[in-house]
Amino acid sequence: MRVSSSRARELIKRFEGLVLTAYQDAAGIYTIGWGHTRGVKSGEFIDEATAERLLSEDISEVERSIASHLPESAIRRLPDASYDALVSFVFNVGTQAFVRPGGSHTDFYRAVTGKDLTRVCAEMQRWVKATVGGKVVVLPGLVERRGAEAAMFGKGLNPDKPRKQEPKEPKTKVLETPTGAGAAAAGGAGIAATAATLTSTGQGLAHGGDSTALIIGLALIMVGIVIAIWVAKR
Repeated sequence: MRVSSSRARELIKRFEGLVLTAYQDAAGIYTIGWGHTRGVKSGEFIDEATAERLLSEDISEVERSIASHLPESAIRRLPDASYDALVSFVFNVGTQAFVRPGGSHTDFYRAVTGKDLTRVCAEMQRWVKATVGGKVVVLPGLVERRGAEAAMFGKGLNPDKPRKQEPKEPKTKVLETPTGAGAAAAGGAGIAATAATLTSTGQGLAHGGDSTALIIGLALIMVGIVIAIWVAKR
């Protein structure tokens, strides 16, 4: 018998919610813990550890039900995520997902055993109604749950493609360039600032050279004057 992963358990928990005191669900069925209904009575109370144990037992029962209603080949070919979604779906819908009261197979059964498994996602999302107060109505909670289950089932059929390996960074970087939407602006500003600094430094060196030449020229003139005066006195 195939066993589901923690992914199915978490999906069930997400939509069932934990209630430690027995209550009546939308269909009037007494429920407790994480959606447990078998043998629950009004006024019953349990602790969280018991709720976890009951959930494990219920999931195992669902897996046995799937094994008894679907061909082994149909179960075996399902990707893990798709099987987990199926477990969550059957946990909520029950065996009526596979067999009608008269004994004939449902459209959902034909989809999950057929060649085109993408049909399963559409069939799942048809199970959004419940009888409330004698009337059949669409429940928003079921619409959301079916959407999540269909999405998980579909993800199993079309897993994300592995990303291409990113090129390795060079061991020595000359300039750290930011990435993302602001890369061009930030990188350009950084380069411009560096260029401005270099230009300023170059200009300073040029001015320094001119000052030195002037001082030397004045010194030579002074030396010439001193020599001329000395010669005149002789």
